Parts: sequence; C-alpha cells; structure tokens
Amino acid sequence: MFSLKSKWTALNQKNYALPPLTRHVVWRTLVNMLFPNVCFLILAWFTHTARPLINIDYFWAALLFAFPYKPIRWLGFLAAFWAVIFDVLLFVMQLFPFFNLAGARYLASFFPSAPLFYQVATVGVVLYVFICLILMKKVANGASFIYTAILSVILVLVGHGTEHIQYYKGYANGLFGASNYYYIESQSRLYAQEGLADFMEAMQVTPRFLPLKYEQAIAHMKLFESKKVLFILNESWGETQNPAVQDDILAKLIAQKDKFSLWQRGAIQFVGATVEGEMRELCKMGIEGFAFQRTPAEQFVNCLPNQYRKHGYNTIALHGASSQIYDRFSLYPKMGFQQFITSESLMGKKHCEAFNGICDTELLDTVKKQFAQQDKLFFYWLTLTTHSTYPDGDLHNRRFNCQAYGLMETAPTLCRNFRLQAQFFDGLAELIQSPEMKGVEVFVVGDHAPPVLDMKEHRQLNRKALVAWLHFKIKP
Repeated sequence: MFSLKSKWTALNQKNYALPPLTRHVVWRTLVNMLFPNVCFLILAWFTHTARPLINIDYFWAALLFAFPYKPIRWLGFLAAFWAVIFDVLLFVMQLFPFFNLAGARYLASFFPSAPLFYQVATVGVVLYVFICLILMKKVANGASFIYTAILSVILVLVGHGTEHIQYYKGYANGLFGASNYYYIESQSRLYAQEGLADFMEAMQVTPRFLPLKYEQAIAHMKLFESKKVLFILNESWGETQNPAVQDDILAKLIAQKDKFSLWQRGAIQFVGATVEGEMRELCKMGIEGFAFQRTPAEQFVNCLPNQYRKHGYNTIALHGASSQIYDRFSLYPKMGFQQFITSESLMGKKHCEAFNGICDTELLDTVKKQFAQQDKLFFYWLTLTTHSTYPDGDLHNRRFNCQAYGLMETAPTLCRNFRLQAQFFDGLAELIQSPEMKGVEVFVVGDHAPPVLDMKEHRQLNRKALVAWLHFKIKP
C-alpha cells in the first residue's frame, strides 16, 4: 500500500499530455455537446419560434457523460433531463404564454381527457427526452472529457460576450421567450428572466391573488340594468389583423343589428390561461396557482356572480367540460354561482374533441331553457369547442370562407379557428331569435388569443395578445 508521499511523487512524475486530437474524438466531442440543440432548432424553424442556437445548459450533461468514471456519467442523465425540461418550456410558452412549471404539473392530471393532439404531442416530448438522453450517453462514449471541458469554457465565454446580441430581430417583444434569438445562452436562465418563478415557487399551485394588470372587457357594461344577462367567455377568440375577417365571423349577428337596442365592439390586451381570463372578467383579479379548493370563499365576495346574487338574480354557470378542471366545482360556488351545469350532468349530448367535452352547439337549448324559466338571471357560459387545436372533425358549419382570405395554404390552423368561431356565433345568432331571449343583454369576450403552433400565422392574422369583445342587447 502506497504512502501519501509516494502517491504525490507518482502524480508529480506522471505525464499529463492532452489526449490525441483525432477526427473520431473531435466528432464525438462536438456531437456530445451540440446534438441536443439540433431537434429543437428544427422545431423552432418549422414553428417560427425563437431559440438560442446553442443552449449551454447541455454542457453540464456533456461533461458528465464524458467523465472518465462510470458512476459519475450516470449523473449526466439528470443534467440532460433538467436542460431538456427548460428547452421544452421555453418552446411551449411561446405558443401557450400562460404555460409554466406549475401549470404543467397541474394540467398533467387531465391528460386522459385532453384533445388527441395534446396527448400525442406530450408522448412525443417524453419519447424525445428519453431518446435524447440515450443518444447523448451513447455518443459520449468516445468523447474526450478534457476537450469537452475546454470547448465548454470557450463557448460559455463567447456566450457571455454576446449575451445581448441576436441573430434575428424580428418578432422580439421580450415576453415568454419570443425574443430568445441569441447565439449562445442558457434556457434555464432565460426562463428565470421571464419572471415567472424559480423551480420551487412555480410548483406551488395554491392560488395567490394579484391586482389586475389588464383591462376588464366587462367594464364596458353597466351592471344590474337588465333583468337577464348572458355573459359568455369565448374560448380562443382573438382580435384579427383584418377587420373584414372579424366582420365575417360575426356576419349573422351583424345582420340582426336592427333587433338590438345596443351594439358595441372592441378589444383588450390579455395574456393568460382560460381560468385567468375568468378571474379577469368575473372577479377583476390576477391569479397565480389553480388549486381553488384551498382558497376560502371570502376571497371571492366581490366577484360578479356574488354581486348579482345580492341584487336578487339567479346565477348559473355552464361549461361543457368536466367540473374537475381547474377545480371549478369548488371555484364557481365560491364565486357566487348557485348552479353549475357541466358535462357530468349533460348525459346523452354529443361530445367534441376538446377535453372530450359537450359540443357548444349542443348547449344552445340548455341556455334557452334557463332564460325561459328565470325572471332575473345572470347566466355565465364558458365555451369549449373553439379550444385549440381547433379540430376539423368538430366543424359542421363551413360558412366562413378561408379561401377568400388566402388562409387555406398560409394559415390552416387559424382558418380552423375562424371557422369554429363563425360556427359558434352563427349558433348564437340563431339562439337570440328565440322568444325566450327577448330583452336579454349579451356580452361575449375572448379568454385569450388563439394559440397556434406556427407563430408566423399568429403575427400575420391576429393582433398581438388582443382578445375581442362584443356587447349587445336584444329588444323586448
């Protein structure tokens, strides 16, 4: 057994020359460091989303995978997994701006009822993560730890020197990863810069109420003037760049303007999830966290349904999906709704793809029935069928002509959104012709702008982060 002195002597006498710089070593080292970026760059190119050319978060994984001792290499899986998580988040957040770690954790419980596209996409991401980890480990078998470390230091220094330089300055608004056109950056650092929360804070989903930083659309309506109010939060209804497109969507309502004693339209800016849109309009509050079971009812005393109840109105909410989503079974009674009609109580009605919920067109009779039975009513309807990814199978009304606006080839996703919106508003136009709806005041507003998988479509056709609203009153 060697003494400490003899070990030190042996170390001092050892030749520490760099390993041979062969073509094989160079190739393995470069691929080990840069391979994970390729798939995300291809994805960013196809979807017109932003991403740094090189995400330095993968350097830690590359170093660990190339480490000479096998037990240390297994830590590379954890480092690579961490890097991939933030890469996925910064991609998804550009398409769904309200999405973060807390939202991902909460919505995971609703995976079985999510639209097929989301299920396939989620499985695809999970498979990619595992394939990426396995390939990184395999490639690293021939990589040099020394050269990986040297190259990592060089690239980190280059990234530090170019951290404010972007290779593309197109749609750079600084929000939700949409300006991350950096050469070399850390996606986890960029995520932290978004101001969403650090990892541990983001995992807390207990609601925290905040002052509302956006305008309320319903502020344009004078409350309690009409005995019957139909308030609709319309899923994924945004404001269009071309006013003619919105006019076309609303064409059958516009054709009935002589039946209205009031007609107003507008748009407000908003970024957030559907439930945040609900809190915006119904409670005039911002929100972080969605576990509403943990929130005392006193937090919701000023919400609109509670106010209408105090003025003698019956308050009813309608949503075609499960009451379990966002804990609405707990949230709505606290807001002041006396009755909540959901998919659980609508047996026998046709289901559409969005969360396997009841189609909006199936609910028109439910709305009409409630207005026929009530003298004073505040009726809230959260729509569902226009939820992304706007499945073509849920379309039965193709009145909206996408070809007239050149959308079939350039914007197929928003073409479906516009058609589904036209289908919904055509149904609403038919509903308000019913005698039961005379004298009803109607307010419709989007929850958030329509998410799309190609940001180029969004930039060309929708006004950035704007949702539309419509207010009219049917003559008695």
